[in-house]
Amino acid sequence: PSLSNPKTNIAPKYWVMVNLDSSYWKILPVCASGGPKNLWTLSGIAQRNRARAAINAGFFAVTTPGHGYPIGALKINGNMINQPYDNRGCLAWNDEDEAVFKIGSEEISYWYDMKNIIQAGPLILDDGEFVHEDEGFNNALISARHPRSAVGLNEGGEWVFFVFDGRNGMHSSGATISELAEIMRIYNVTHALNLDGGGSTEIIINGRIYNF
Repeated sequence: PSLSNPKTNIAPKYWVMVNLDSSYWKILPVCASGGPKNLWTLSGIAQRNRARAAINAGFFAVTTPGHGYPIGALKINGNMINQPYDNRGCLAWNDEDEAVFKIGSEEISYWYDMKNIIQAGPLILDDGEFVHEDEGFNNALISARHPRSAVGLNEGGEWVFFVFDGRNGMHSSGATISELAEIMRIYNVTHALNLDGGGSTEIIINGRIYNF
């Protein structure tokens, strides 16, 4: 292993997983002060919303320093902020924590019956099986090792926040999408959606960043 060679199979692998029992914790999408067009750090967003745990979510574009917009569906507490991007993975859920992991489309009406929606992609796991769909993402995102973030549900119905560090051969090599799926299956995750990864990958628990 070396700092300059993070792709070797013997490089270390570092990940963090948080299981959240929905009978104790409420899962909500949150954004920066002033709305999703303002870009903040995850730690700032978590602190503002008094989140006990937080993970980065969907993809976004940057327009000017500190400003941008979400890419794909974003619905917060019943308010549809951004429309779905066709044929990309979505997670939707309601106040009863009934969740749907599906490929999103503007033509799917039941998305609008759900209170919260986050779109990213690709879908990783469906009923415990690896989903072999690239959803239009290029091979560099799917098959190369990168830092990864993911959200899912396990067999017990708990929510799962998962991050996998990467791009550092002395700390963690990162993961391909299929490697991410296999590791999450070890922990009995049955449904999972890949989130924005790379430099956005971050998880916070009680105010502390648990990955690097």
